[in-house]
Amino acid sequence: MLDNAEYPRRHPSRDPICKGGEEDKVTDDSKKRYERHFVEEAAKRLDKSWNLGDSREHPDFIVADGDQKFGLEVCEIFRGRENRNGSVERRCEADTQRKIDAIRQDYEAIQNIPLSVRFVGDTCDDNINKALTALIANNIDSYPIGHHIMIDIDTGDRAGLELYVTKSLKADWFNVKDRVGWVNRNPMKYIIDIVEKKSRKLKCYTKFAGPDVRLLGTSKNSPGDRARPSIQ
Repeated sequence: MLDNAEYPRRHPSRDPICKGGEEDKVTDDSKKRYERHFVEEAAKRLDKSWNLGDSREHPDFIVADGDQKFGLEVCEIFRGRENRNGSVERRCEADTQRKIDAIRQDYEAIQNIPLSVRFVGDTCDDNINKALTALIANNIDSYPIGHHIMIDIDTGDRAGLELYVTKSLKADWFNVKDRVGWVNRNPMKYIIDIVEKKSRKLKCYTKFAGPDVRLLGTSKNSPGDRARPSIQ
């Protein structure tokens, strides 16, 4: 449960983040579906039969657990730096994947065969753009399904880029560094930061949900990972 003891004293009607919920009616449907999935998964792990009601904002859910009701706010804890637009690393990973997907689409428009391509190394724009030419030059369409090759991209003075390519039945192109991720064995700082950030909105949460407000933190290392619930 979030602590309301030191929350700044502001009247709800004057709170820019809490205006009766009117400005929050337009929400990202995909994001709300993910949040509901996270909460349902957490309930299963806790062996609870939570009635979530409708998705909303500030907090994300007002949960009924038998005779008890509480507000539940969902947040994603990503690794690395954040700014007002969210995780910097996550946005960079998504941008890299979009560029890789564009190269894949160009390749398939020319060769029309599915490949599994793992990018290992420096995925700057100039290096990624050389991948298409290198893949076409290797005539992978002439090989049988399951054939593996490694292509060392000529990157000049830049850091290197290698492509690990398999002719396959289904296309799967990705940057290995972003897909693998890493494990932070001491995540407490990030948990404390997100709790403090959400605590600034506590008066808004309690206005709609009452005094019992809880935080569900989900963690994943990259956009492709499955999130793992962590009740706080």
